[in-house]
Amino acid sequence: MIFFPPTAVVPNPNFPQATPMLQEIVRQFEPSLVPEMYQIAMCESTLRQWDDKGNVIVSTTIDYGILQINGVHEEKAKQMGLDFKNSIEDNVKMAKVVFVEREKQGLNGLGAWSCAKKLGFL
Repeated sequence: MIFFPPTAVVPNPNFPQATPMLQEIVRQFEPSLVPEMYQIAMCESTLRQWDDKGNVIVSTTIDYGILQINGVHEEKAKQMGLDFKNSIEDNVKMAKVVFVEREKQGLNGLGAWSCAKKLGFL
């Protein structure tokens, strides 16, 4: 069993970030990478899909949500029926797509996230 720290609970009750749901989704993403993806999500977005006003978290480099999926992936996500901007589950599903595509190119899948390097995963 993997331990997720209680500090991961988001303080704003108006926009719950569904940390238990994130844990389960990440397990489905790639069970062997649960600790890494959890830490990446914490680093990228502090485990938040939305800000305190209910707006999706968007970085200055146009990355969205809990795993900061770049807007360049929007068309592919739409084709797959995913809304990574407004759904934690779809954000994580799109992260898996990005991860797998990088792996198919012979690259480290975690390299899609700048926090992977900061956290020492690369």
